[in-house]
Amino acid sequence: SAEWTGLDHLEGMEVDIVADGAVQARQTVTGGKITLTKEAVDVTIGLPFTPQILLLTPEIVSGAGSSQGNHMRTSEIVLRFLETLGCTVNGQVVAFKELGLGALTNPPQTFTGDHRVTNLGWDKGISRILIEQPQPLPFHLLAVIRKFTVND
Repeated sequence: SAEWTGLDHLEGMEVDIVADGAVQARQTVTGGKITLTKEAVDVTIGLPFTPQILLLTPEIVSGAGSSQGNHMRTSEIVLRFLETLGCTVNGQVVAFKELGLGALTNPPQTFTGDHRVTNLGWDKGISRILIEQPQPLPFHLLAVIRKFTVND
């Protein structure tokens, strides 16, 4: 069906839509319904939100004292996912899509496993990492493994 009803409780609100595994443009619920651009069988409709995980600056104590206030770098993180479709790290898109037969016509497959993100840069006295999922797609982050360097 292209028309989905029963959304009276979301009247006047903007909603995210995933139809047959593909993210659709946001719509405002009017008259308790929305209308998709093409028919879909499996539809999820809900209020938009962006899950955020902020990794704080690690504290490393050495013979020279605290790492706080020194130049520091997270050179690489490994993100361990379970059945996930996309996210961003410090605004950089982490791509999960694979090319091949059916890549453009079938919904993307969820990813389970480790994904490396590099080139996160140096900073003075801070090394925060922001991980977000801005799309209404599955997001299950199990672990973050960080390679961290501190220089005086």
